[in-house]
Amino acid sequence: MKAVFLDSDTMPLSFEREGPIQWVLRSSTKPFEVVSALLDVEIAITNKVNLTASILEQLPKLKYVCVAASGYD
Repeated sequence: MKAVFLDSDTMPLSFEREGPIQWVLRSSTKPFEVVSALLDVEIAITNKVNLTASILEQLPKLKYVCVAASGYD
């Protein structure tokens, strides 16, 4: 299983990464890079990067999205 944190530099603390998940920490991801960054990924973690319906439709392997933020858009 593969997980990508799309904008890990927006978080003030690092976190432990253990277990069977292959982690990819991207310091930031530009809007045009999102689909290619998540194309073969099951888990996406985002703080500031928007995942729109049109983006999600292009990611058939994606099973879980974690928004590492508070509030709402």
